[in-house]
Amino acid sequence: GGGSVTLTLTMPALSDAERIARREVQIIAREDARRAKIDAIKVEKARKARERDTEAQALQTKKQIEEGERARRQEVAEKRERSIAAREAARQKDAAHAGERTGRQDKHASKYSKKSVLLLKEVFDEYDGDGFGTISLNEMRQSLIQKKEDKARAALQSKDLAVRQAAAGIDIADVVEPLFRTLDRDGDGEISFPELLAVLFPLATHTEMETMLSWVKKGPQGPNELPLTMSEEQLSELRAIFDIFDTDGSGALTLPELQAALASCGMTRGEIRDLFESADVDQRDGHLDFCEFVSMMTESEFL
Repeated sequence: GGGSVTLTLTMPALSDAERIARREVQIIAREDARRAKIDAIKVEKARKARERDTEAQALQTKKQIEEGERARRQEVAEKRERSIAAREAARQKDAAHAGERTGRQDKHASKYSKKSVLLLKEVFDEYDGDGFGTISLNEMRQSLIQKKEDKARAALQSKDLAVRQAAAGIDIADVVEPLFRTLDRDGDGEISFPELLAVLFPLATHTEMETMLSWVKKGPQGPNELPLTMSEEQLSELRAIFDIFDTDGSGALTLPELQAALASCGMTRGEIRDLFESADVDQRDGHLDFCEFVSMMTESEFL
């Protein structure tokens, strides 16, 4: 009638051999999956190891760069410190040397030019016609008027325009009397050389005045005079030496030229500088002419 029909399918039973075969297939499949998983893990581990190696190498490279930069900065700092220390040592040495030179060479302590003082004394002595150590207004006036007339006479006879123009200018004789009134402090109509120095160098200290007066009291050679006791042969020999020392051919020796020339004599650069400054009678000139060189060689007992 109206009832349902249920069908039941019954699988045939597997034989033992079939069951064993199926089990083996399953085992092989599982083993293959396990091996594949292991291989994947190995590949991933290898990849991560390579990444770690790359990162480690990058870190090592960065570390090397940083260490190199630190070493470079340290070297620069040490070099700077050595340079500062060397400059400071040189400064202290120069300061000590200057102090020694000041104590050793008192006659050169003045800031005024020895050459100028000697020239001034030469002019003073020229006006001091009677040799009493003072010059009078009359002596100075007569001498300067005579020089003015001689210059005017020479200008009239000269064809040189520059000479004639110079003669037409103001002459020292035109201003001598007001100048002399300034110099003649005690109003006796005469002036001594110390009075002349006092007016011309009003800022000079007592010690500096004594130094300048000591230059002229010793009766030294003029800055451009050669020793009278020297033979022509000696002068010729010194001239040859001077020309060798004068490497730039300027006709005068500089301090570096003298230091280079005398370095082989066992003298220090400071000693050579002292010798140079002693010989340079015009201490602001910075050069030794031949006469100064001769004086230096004779006074330092090189000859």
